[in-house]
Amino acid sequence: MKIFNCLMKCGARNLILSLSPCVIFQGFDVDFTKLHHTFGAAAVDLDDSCLFSEPDTNRGWLDRLCGMAIAYYKEKTDTSLEYVKVLRANFHPSAGITLYITFEANDLSDGNQTKLYQAVVLYGCYIEVCSCRPKPSC
Repeated sequence: MKIFNCLMKCGARNLILSLSPCVIFQGFDVDFTKLHHTFGAAAVDLDDSCLFSEPDTNRGWLDRLCGMAIAYYKEKTDTSLEYVKVLRANFHPSAGITLYITFEANDLSDGNQTKLYQAVVLYGCYIEVCSCRPKPSC
């Protein structure tokens, strides 16, 4: 608490308020319009091609990255998922781009129910799926 109070007095209030949603949502579901500073982070426009090369759209690339995330999830949990669609994605610059992707998939081992999943993918000189999990309910 002392550190927080010190930072507030030193004018770091905007930094703390800007980072709080990212910490709370772990990079997913952040409303960047409410932040004073985004430090390069933003939502991905699914129908644009600003992150990836033409003629593909961001959605096309994210579809492929979600497929990689599902393969990663299956390897870790031995659960079969069938990709449905990407819902949203956020990114921030790192040693490339870190993508926080929320997508729908059918859980074939649970009566083919459509569920929400979240994946973190590093995209740069190589592509690495860092995590894939069901979206937390709270």
